[in-house]
Amino acid sequence: MVESGSMGINAGDAALFLVNDANLPDTLFQATDKLKGWSCVADVYLGADHRLAVALRGSIRNVTSYIHGFQTYYMHDPSKGVLMASRVMYWYQQTAFLHLLKLREGGGADTALPDYDSLLDSLRSKMHEGFLPKLPQSWLEKKKQGGDEGKGKKGGDEQSTGAHRNSRPNRDLMKRFQKAEDSTIKDILDAYTGEGTVTMPKCGSEEVCLR
Repeated sequence: MVESGSMGINAGDAALFLVNDANLPDTLFQATDKLKGWSCVADVYLGADHRLAVALRGSIRNVTSYIHGFQTYYMHDPSKGVLMASRVMYWYQQTAFLHLLKLREGGGADTALPDYDSLLDSLRSKMHEGFLPKLPQSWLEKKKQGGDEGKGKKGGDEQSTGAHRNSRPNRDLMKRFQKAEDSTIKDILDAYTGEGTVTMPKCGSEEVCLR
């Protein structure tokens, strides 16, 4: 949270903690980070040497640069690039679930893995729009809760200014902030009596309170 013009932040500003949800990506970099996290989850639950975990890890490594390439491919509409990255995420999720379902139903060690080569080929050939599944309505509805896609974006890797509802806010943090004697960062700095001088970090030319 970067403030302009003033270092003050009050309890009203703290309410913004309620609408910071990273469940769905707003940028291409968030999307690829989430895919790498998905690979880490597979390593933890299946084992890093499990054939699905190994194949998933290699595939995500291969497609990452193509997802970042959506920034230029969809430069006329950056929000569409983020939406397409979400469709890639959905494909990875559902194909992994399907593979695990087949294993649960009695599939052996030779159960076919998700077709990661076809995904890569579709991205390389720019035919991915016809290859990737559409997002379920529940994903689209949650995306809309944070504002129109692309609002506040200048590019696919820049953060949206649309707010997203946080389903798990830290209530204790909210209460402590609201009940604090010093209700703004400026008050805290003014009341400081320790050694040395406290200065606020900056992001560019703007003073940073919370980020």
